[in-house]
Formats: sequence, C-alpha cells, structure tokens
Amino acid sequence: AAGDLHHFLQHVPLKDGDAWLTQLMRRNSSLGLRLLEVRKAYCEEAFEWDQLQRVSVKVRCPKPDVYT
Repeated sequence: AAGDLHHFLQHVPLKDGDAWLTQLMRRNSSLGLRLLEVRKAYCEEAFEWDQLQRVSVKVRCPKPDVYT
C-alpha cells in the first residue's frame, strides 16, 4: 500500500482529488477506501471550517488600505 501511495503522489497529478482517488482505487482498492475513510473523518471531525471561513472572507474582502 505504501508503495502505491508513494507512486501516486510522485507520478499522478493531483489536480482533481476525486479523479485521483478513482485512479488509485483502480490500482489498489483497499488503499483508496482507506483514504476515503480518512478524508471523510477529517472533514467531519478535524477540519477547521471556522478558520476556512475567516480566511476566505479576509481574502475576498480585504480591509481597505488606509495609506492610499
């Protein structure tokens, strides 16, 4: 499993996470399932949605430059 993961991280572009996982599932279905489980758990339990919202608002609506 570690070899497959290393190969994919080195050689398969990670532009679309779902497409990348689909390719990985074709090569090693148990590894792909494990990564899906980890991704789901991270999104449900550990991901800091509040922090993401604060950063995205800050990037989208920066404070005006008071020196211009």
